Amino acid sequence: MTGSRPPNHRLRALLDEAALSGEGLARAVNRAGVECGLVLRYDRTSVSHWLAGSLPMEPVPGLLCEVLSRWLGRPVAPEHAGLARPAAPVPEGGDRPAAADVLAFLGRAEPRRPVPPYTLTGLVPLHPMAGDAEPPREPA
Repeated sequence: MTGSRPPNHRLRALLDEAALSGEGLARAVNRAGVECGLVLRYDRTSVSHWLAGSLPMEPVPGLLCEVLSRWLGRPVAPEHAGLARPAAPVPEGGDRPAAADVLAFLGRAEPRRPVPPYTLTGLVPLHPMAGDAEPPREPA
């Protein structure tokens, strides 16, 4: 697999320090998910993937860090556990990407769930309601 991430030695070191097995970590993450109203079904193979360098989907990195923080009795951030997402590359000029470039990139990304057709500032439909002959008009 090209472009794969290197093994997560930071997570391995934290597991060793906490004396947690992969199975124990998976069970603890699943329990932490229940505390947040999530149904998670991670097992030792999931932890093996994380140790091999794959990054779990949000909000799991935060749950992993919470579990490790509880076991170790100190705060553990995603960066400390090797679970932080890589930052977007900065162009050669050192400038951050323009907002339009970021929005264009996000617009090309496939959404995870359907986004309702409403504006961000209010619940105003962007298209006429089904069955309406014309869009609603604002009062004069």
